[in-house]
Amino acid sequence: MTIMNRSMPIRLHQLKALKNRLPSGWSSKMKEDLTLYEAGYRGERNLEYHLNFLEDRDFVFVHDLRLRASNGHYFQVDTLVVTSRFFVIVEVKNLVGRIEFHDELKQMVRRSNGEDILMPNPLHQVRRQQAQLSDWLLERDLPLMPCEQLIVFANPSTIIHSTEAGKKSLSKVVYAEGVVPRLEKLKSHFSKGRSYFDKSSLAKLVDTLKANHAPSLFPILSTYQLNYSNLQKGVFCPDCRAPRMNRQGRSGSWHCKSCGCKSKDAHIRALEDYYLLVKPTITNAEVREFLGVESKDVAKRFLSKLDIKSTHKNRYCYYHLTFPLRLKKI
Repeated sequence: MTIMNRSMPIRLHQLKALKNRLPSGWSSKMKEDLTLYEAGYRGERNLEYHLNFLEDRDFVFVHDLRLRASNGHYFQVDTLVVTSRFFVIVEVKNLVGRIEFHDELKQMVRRSNGEDILMPNPLHQVRRQQAQLSDWLLERDLPLMPCEQLIVFANPSTIIHSTEAGKKSLSKVVYAEGVVPRLEKLKSHFSKGRSYFDKSSLAKLVDTLKANHAPSLFPILSTYQLNYSNLQKGVFCPDCRAPRMNRQGRSGSWHCKSCGCKSKDAHIRALEDYYLLVKPTITNAEVREFLGVESKDVAKRFLSKLDIKSTHKNRYCYYHLTFPLRLKKI
């Protein structure tokens, strides 16, 4: 068994960065979204915990996969289970309360604290993802394997119910602790079917999926009616998170007046915040303005040590930030 690409979702990184960079005005909508994405991430980690009990090495798990469909739009899969005989698209839900499926209305109803909330039926979502994945495979002349779908509820206290017409949905629904037995059952079901990949070609398929993964930033500032001027600039202390660390020229370190912490690379976290909140490219002048340094040479030195690309346009040099940022290998 191989588990790949498990990391905190990029949108959750963006929300956490925004929370740190807004000295005031953290709205109820931002708090609600942060809570929602943190719950989703906990649900995915809970699923991963149960997957670790699967000893079968024929399964490969690719998490948070985002691919470009044939129509130019992108589709995202929480977890794609890859084997030599079949795929499984897994959608994770970390919801509390009572969940009721209405297939005839293509809806899912969540009841919590006496309130009914209409939600899209995730079964229709994974069916759409299956069609998009099939098109993606055909475009690359890759075998079109059978593809199953699972809706996984990560919270064991969630009550799942369906209307009479919605009972077919429940065949695709499991709690997190039921995922391993369901995968083992699917493997048994497909064991006598065609094997589409040998070990080497299966590894190449996974590499192809990874190479085509296209993580995306959402326009977080405009989403919450904010702009660049609302952000608190400067290098934040890695220990106490106090803003505006001072750079000591002689030692080349950042110094925190609040707790006394010294750091050689605290500016890297600040540049990651810039990537997450502002844009993925940055100029020398923008580095100086955001970090609070005056020297062009210092800013250039910061950038030259990072493992990033640069391009030139209209006499300006644009550095292409990544997340996470990494130092060049010596």
